[in-house]
Amino acid sequence: QFYIVDSKQLTSGIISYLDRIKDSVYCYPFDAESLQRFADRYGSMINRMLDLNERNGIAVTYSQDIEIRDITLINAPAWTITVYNCDNVSIDNVVTYSWRVSSDSFDLCNSRNVLVEDCFSRGGDDIYVVKTLPGADTAVSENITVRNCIAWAGKARAFSIAAEACKDFKNIIFEDCSVVIHDSVWDTDYVAALAIVLETMEDDTL
Repeated sequence: QFYIVDSKQLTSGIISYLDRIKDSVYCYPFDAESLQRFADRYGSMINRMLDLNERNGIAVTYSQDIEIRDITLINAPAWTITVYNCDNVSIDNVVTYSWRVSSDSFDLCNSRNVLVEDCFSRGGDDIYVVKTLPGADTAVSENITVRNCIAWAGKARAFSIAAEACKDFKNIIFEDCSVVIHDSVWDTDYVAALAIVLETMEDDTL
């Protein structure tokens, strides 16, 4: 269905506007240094405008038979790749770069039968980390393997079962992995490249 605009004043205004903008430039090239200055100046403000669920690079929850492969993610505002309460997950040939605090690279949380392999990450927080967040009693982390992966840990741990630990961990394997650079200092404390950290929860269990 078509409509006719029967108003000379309106059509004249539209034509005049189109004449003004037809030769205008709306996309400008920016060099990397300019973009970095913009991110440094306004990045935190933009991040605060995002909902918490919008800050992750990729978040997969309550799913099964998931494959993530052959992609690069740069500077996610929060956890870069998050897998929560999933079964049968494959992450292969993924590259991540980030520098912000809380921009963990690979957060493998409360999931079963997960394989992460042939990945590279330079991260602003934990790199390859297995966690158990609050949830159902059955939401444990089990049969998780990180294989042939490379970490450049600039702020926190390279490979770890660490931080949040609310449920059981079973059969967690890191094998044939490398830490190319580890210069992690959190505040004034040196941070280990490989760590297993148990924290006391509210009910005084570990």
